[in-house]
Amino acid sequence: MAYYAGVGGIAPTGTVDNGIISHGQANAYNAAVTAVQNATYTVDVGAQEYFDNAADQAMSNVNNAVDAYVDAAQAVIEVVRVNEIAADAQAAGDSEALTAVQEYIATNDVTLEQSDVDIYNDALITVEENTQTAAAFMAVAGDETLIDSANQQADSMDSTYEDATEAYFDAAAGEVVVKFAGVETQVAVLVTSYFKTTADILTQGENSNFYKTGPTYNPCAFFQDPSIVDACVGG
Repeated sequence: MAYYAGVGGIAPTGTVDNGIISHGQANAYNAAVTAVQNATYTVDVGAQEYFDNAADQAMSNVNNAVDAYVDAAQAVIEVVRVNEIAADAQAAGDSEALTAVQEYIATNDVTLEQSDVDIYNDALITVEENTQTAAAFMAVAGDETLIDSANQQADSMDSTYEDATEAYFDAAAGEVVVKFAGVETQVAVLVTSYFKTTADILTQGENSNFYKTGPTYNPCAFFQDPSIVDACVGG
């Protein structure tokens, strides 16, 4: 109508009649709103949705833990590399390289404080714990048999995952445990078949694109001082 008004097109009387809201319609709508507000609904959240969300949140925690570890590792990385370069230069009898290392140590903080050690160790353990939890949740979410088991256990307690209050991974028992409000019994899903060996973990890390293309593949990249970089590359 606004368009035609601008070009001289007249809308017929009654064009808007079907859009008019009656008082009866308004009253019916308001009554429906009140009924919805006062109703009690039970949302049947299944194990699949629950563990999908739990895995997503756990992976977010993993990312945060890795970031914290990277920050904590800086002091340790520098100490280790300075020690390695100094040892290599000394073994080779390279006085020029030893002098470069000595000068670098004199002008930079390369000591390892106890607080640095504690922060690093805590960050490393946190990475392990968070990756274990994320992997366990991901294992359940991706295994139809485990999802069925989780749903059956909740059904036996007359509970749904909407009532879940906490989920955690018990590494010692190899179980993912879910607690529910008002219920003493817990859901426990066994995921021991998903455990990897330490060799599996380290091999995967060494073969990862990040390791092969990132700065960790070139230890000399950790230094900003040109003289110590040259000594590292030369070694």
